[in-house]
Amino acid sequence: MKNDQITSLRKEIDEIDRQIAVLLVKRLTVAKKIGEMKKKNRGEKTDNKREQEVFENIKKNVSDELVSSIQTIYQTIISVSKKMQL
Repeated sequence: MKNDQITSLRKEIDEIDRQIAVLLVKRLTVAKKIGEMKKKNRGEKTDNKREQEVFENIKKNVSDELVSSIQTIYQTIISVSKKMQL
């Protein structure tokens, strides 16, 4: 029984991971477009205020016990997004 439950939960994780991957591709595509616009307009390469807004939005949408973990994940997402903008 327990192995069936674990297998079922792992399948659920696989589907969640698929959805996350699709959304990350969308996010990175938009980040790349932003980078292209910044280059055309000679805008700032980094926007610390915007990064802070992202983290504030996370706090609004995530339970207190998970904020730190989610912020760690988003630090990587933002880092990769910055690279896409270059």
